[in-house]
Amino acid sequence: MNDMERIIKIAETNNKIVTSKMMDMEGISREMLSYLVRNELLIKYDIGVYMLPDGIEDEYFSKQYRFKKGVYSYLSALYLLGYSDVIPLKLHMTFPLPYCIKSAKESEIVCYREKEEKYKLGIIKVKDFLGNEVVCYSIEKTLCDIVKKKSSIDIRIIADAFKKYAKDKHKNLPLLYRYAKELKVVEDIRRYMEVLL
Repeated sequence: MNDMERIIKIAETNNKIVTSKMMDMEGISREMLSYLVRNELLIKYDIGVYMLPDGIEDEYFSKQYRFKKGVYSYLSALYLLGYSDVIPLKLHMTFPLPYCIKSAKESEIVCYREKEEKYKLGIIKVKDFLGNEVVCYSIEKTLCDIVKKKSSIDIRIIADAFKKYAKDKHKNLPLLYRYAKELKVVEDIRRYMEVLL
């Protein structure tokens, strides 16, 4: 099997996506990726991310790949976790301070930054809607984040997320209150949860 066939096979077993990093790990020249793009056997849809012509562009995956320190948060996390039916108009990501977010903003990502200890709270891996693995905050961290920014988030989205969480048999109330304490939103969280439980 030659390099071109290997790339196509890798893409076919990876939701029709290949990345430059995957090629490096396989010892395949990046020139081969350029060759496949020139010959329309691959489509480049973000820096270092390629897909087969019959693939579906996965913006969540490509932005995660490009901005590795970014964690999907706020509206994007709610959507990925199934706590909101509202598709965010822009992706929301949180980065650690003092990470430079200029290129992420230029890519039209809504960016937030937190101190390292708060940034690390509640990071989990999830499958996006095309089956690719991305990183986002847990629902407990996300609920704390959205009440912190409640003035810039539709109150119905917040209320719906809390209602769904209250009914969730996998909810982790001790973890929710631990994050609320660390993020200084205990009273806000308590108000929402007392109404619903």
